[in-house]
Amino acid sequence: MQLPARLVIFRLAGQRLALDLALVSEVTEPPRTWPIPLVPPYFIGAMNSHGSLVSLLDLGRFLGCGSGDGERKVLVIDRRLAALALLVDGVERIMLREEVVSEREGDKPMVSRFLAVDGGEVALLSPELLLEAVEQELHGILTGGHAA
Repeated sequence: MQLPARLVIFRLAGQRLALDLALVSEVTEPPRTWPIPLVPPYFIGAMNSHGSLVSLLDLGRFLGCGSGDGERKVLVIDRRLAALALLVDGVERIMLREEVVSEREGDKPMVSRFLAVDGGEVALLSPELLLEAVEQELHGILTGGHAA
């Protein structure tokens, strides 16, 4: 698997994670949200992103790792992929593919690779696996498989 050219590195409950920067349309402060009925508590609500409604997902709560203290940020996913934004504990920086020293296969849910970089390890999230998990959760709620 070819690594993306640029990655956005962010923090979540003391961990360092990354997403392909090409999949993130914007990094912003947490906005005002409106409740979404009948969804699990890790959905914070709907937010306005440049005139479009986008669901805001607390990524730490969704992944079961909670959230840490920090200057919370929102990663708005490219609308061509999903109408979704992710609340994270903070954004560190943009990292170039050339900064990766080594990589290994991911062995955690939704992690495609672990990347060794100067200063530690970063878990590269698979957007496909993340979106599939969110869709499965919502489908279960809509069909009565899970309680909100």
